[in-house]
Amino acid sequence: MIPYRSALVPAVAAFCVGVLIAGCGGGGGDKTKTAAPSGAATSAGTVAATASPSLGIREIDLAKVADVEAVVAGTGGQYLQASVIYADLTEDGSDEAIVPISSGGTMGDVAFLVLTPAGEGTATLLKELPLSQEGGLSVAVDDGRLVMTQALYGPEDPNCCPSVLRKTTYVWNGTSLAVQTVKTEANPAGGVKRTPVPTP
Repeated sequence: MIPYRSALVPAVAAFCVGVLIAGCGGGGGDKTKTAAPSGAATSAGTVAATASPSLGIREIDLAKVADVEAVVAGTGGQYLQASVIYADLTEDGSDEAIVPISSGGTMGDVAFLVLTPAGEGTATLLKELPLSQEGGLSVAVDDGRLVMTQALYGPEDPNCCPSVLRKTTYVWNGTSLAVQTVKTEANPAGGVKRTPVPTP
């Protein structure tokens, strides 16, 4: 009986170790499951149920878009959701987001981006960070075209009232937002330095 017992103990121990390894290897048992990424299918039968359609630009938290975060950090400016303008600049039936970046002070807006929906995120169509000495800027959409207006200060101009404005118009050329025209004009009434808050 002693030799039999000596042989049995190692065999049982080896069997138990094998069961434990199999259980930990992801094969069975009620283990804690890692959540699948949003929109990812966990089996062939769940593809239709879990796949997410492309998000509209209005459904995306633009403050968390990497390019927006980078421009905010690089300019020391602020993202203001109330200043975002939505318009279909690419003539594809879906809106883009024109995102001004505010200086948070008297300079008004200091940069802007144009974002378009791409899957569940965005792609950046345009990013403008004019030189700070050129003063503030504003952006608007005029007849489907994007217009950036910059304040250009003369040597005697007070901070409130640049004497010249430069207007840059961008149009969609099928692959990008390209500059169509750049014009300067006198500004006797005072400066435009902040993008007007769009009306809903």
